[in-house]
Amino acid sequence: MVAGRTQSDSCAPLPEENDGPMIFTPTLVADLAINLIALGCVLIATPAVRVSTAVSSSSERCLQLLFRAIAALLLMRLLAWFQISAIFEIGALLAAAWLPFFALLLAEQLLRRHAPPLVKWIALFGSIGFSLLAVITGSLWPQFAIAALSAFQIIMLVTTVGLLFLHRKHDLAPSETAAVDSLAMAMLLSLPFALGDFRSIFPELPIRTGALGILLFVLSVTRIQAQTASPRWILLDCLGVFVSAALLTILVTFLVPGETQTVLVRLFFIIAAVITAMLVLQRQRELNSRRRPSASLLPSLRALPDQASLTALLSAHPTLANGTVIDSEDLAIYDEQIVSQFADFRVVSVRTRVDQDATMAKENLLAAHAASHLVRLRKTPPEFLALACGPLGTDDVVETELDIVARLAEGAVK
Repeated sequence: MVAGRTQSDSCAPLPEENDGPMIFTPTLVADLAINLIALGCVLIATPAVRVSTAVSSSSERCLQLLFRAIAALLLMRLLAWFQISAIFEIGALLAAAWLPFFALLLAEQLLRRHAPPLVKWIALFGSIGFSLLAVITGSLWPQFAIAALSAFQIIMLVTTVGLLFLHRKHDLAPSETAAVDSLAMAMLLSLPFALGDFRSIFPELPIRTGALGILLFVLSVTRIQAQTASPRWILLDCLGVFVSAALLTILVTFLVPGETQTVLVRLFFIIAAVITAMLVLQRQRELNSRRRPSASLLPSLRALPDQASLTALLSAHPTLANGTVIDSEDLAIYDEQIVSQFADFRVVSVRTRVDQDATMAKENLLAAHAASHLVRLRKTPPEFLALACGPLGTDDVVETELDIVARLAEGAVK
């Protein structure tokens, strides 16, 4: 990036400071366009993270934090390019300094284990140190500080990817493994685009590519939210984006012959950004359609006959019929004390308060079955029904209706 009058290598590029009026060069216009597209997608994707059931609630919070930091980075450097105030350059530097730490926190939550202490200390003190340097020196960073921030970002990104691939538990649920693999692949694919933001390393690049890397990362996260994530699908998404952008760019060369290679490269990256943004928006629409309120469980329960069997109860509503029964054999991998804590509740959700070990087991169970709630069907031996109840309404309404289902189920079992 460019901080003040110094050319920067960070993932948060800023324009060279100019004492005169701002000049909109083709390079700056292309950078502004791709940065604005990325900012819009991140802002749209951030609120949707909190209602996803593909990962645990703690992972969702870390992902939200990372998205907000990315949005702050994109917004601050966009404003800095317009030379409104030097404070926006400082804000971009602060956001860039904390991105590696937030990415590491997300990796820890998905892996359900801590990173090596040395890695955590380097990430934390690196973010604090560069933040203090940004506040003390303002936008006039020395060249060595800019190079150090750039190296810090790249090294921590590579380290986080390595942790996701190599530092995992063997008892991760299939859905957790898919989320970890997909996030690692997304970060790995974003790495070369982050390098393309470093002007002093690649001074001849006609456009900064970091924003496209962010867009591809957001696109990968939408797959995790939709519970269709895997490294293969992440790669296919990227391949589809680049092939489509290449074909459209080739079409432009036939329609408008004589354009220079520099213009065509800029056009290719902007088209790729637009296609990626369209895919993100479409997947967000699909996720939102799944969350639209549908009919309550109560009319279906009211229509049940007296002395209804458990089979009839679980077939009364599509949400119940699509649930997964978790019996004592499925719960055998957990400590009896943890299972007994679950059995004390008719309905278990992310809001259910249990001790730390039970919380990890609860999040694992919910993630393994892509569920938002566990409904107790039997207390002894314990048996639950895993349900994805997002479309039914607010948490309080859902849990009240599911409590009724649990009472009816226990009566039917007897």
